[in-house]
Amino acid sequence: VWRLNPQKFQTFHDWMFQGHRTVSTARKFAESLVGKAPLQTELSSAVPGQYISRHVSLYQRVGSGQVPKLIFPKTTMQGEVNSAATLCDTIRNELAIAQQ
Repeated sequence: VWRLNPQKFQTFHDWMFQGHRTVSTARKFAESLVGKAPLQTELSSAVPGQYISRHVSLYQRVGSGQVPKLIFPKTTMQGEVNSAATLCDTIRNELAIAQQ
């Protein structure tokens, strides 16, 4: 959906996280947003597989394990960040390092 019609991706994303979705219901909803033929063409292309492979490779390069991961030049945060202050401090520190 994101590649075929970026304006409709937020609708698809929000719908996906509103409850348990099966592959079948997700595909049908995606088809309703971008059309059955364009979605099938996109899914049949090499692009989705390449995208997944690239991100699996990145996940492996950063040590696998817990997700989500926030990857900065000098540090990686893994799993849930329970404190906005911790996240903001990490971003500030990384920005300061990057500006040196």
